[in-house]
Amino acid sequence: MLSPLPRELPVVWLRVWIGIGAFALLIAIVVPALLATYVTQELGRKQACEHGQSTQCNPSFVWVLKDAADQAAQETLQGDQATDMTAPVETERYMRTSDTAPSVDSVDIGGATLTDSVYTAPAGSDLHLTAVVSGSPQSVEVYLINKGTETAGVGTHVATMNKTADGMYELTYTVPVGLSADLEFRAVGGPNEYGSLLVNIREQK
Repeated sequence: MLSPLPRELPVVWLRVWIGIGAFALLIAIVVPALLATYVTQELGRKQACEHGQSTQCNPSFVWVLKDAADQAAQETLQGDQATDMTAPVETERYMRTSDTAPSVDSVDIGGATLTDSVYTAPAGSDLHLTAVVSGSPQSVEVYLINKGTETAGVGTHVATMNKTADGMYELTYTVPVGLSADLEFRAVGGPNEYGSLLVNIREQK
């Protein structure tokens, strides 16, 4: 004659399933939060590298996905512009860390030719860079953010612009061979406070 099953057995299995459910719920809550934190940190590190504020610039899969998304958005934008020939072309891109940060209001690239939102000039030619800045910057810096190379997206400091009058800064820049980059004019204020203006620039073939 078979012995009856212990009465405690259903209780044990109930506890087991409760434990499994609690563990699954914990994973469902914690993992997305950790992933979101990691993605935010990686995007912040990428932006810091693009603006020359960090030397830890080894790309991660988050960078790859972000670049792919940006490329897809750019291709979509180009397709929209091809459809609508009256769509405005963005020559200058502005950025400020806050409303109180200094602002680069306008720039002039003397010696370069502007065609379809891109400045071009022959390699070896000297360009006269002028920036009009408002606010109270401690300095105005020029950075080069490369495109289409193994260092794409990494900012390189070029030089500090010379103040020639109130709100007016100037610099002479020699076009290197193979130039294809964003030229960033950055007005630096207090800690982590700056305003930037970026323009596309390439070597004229």
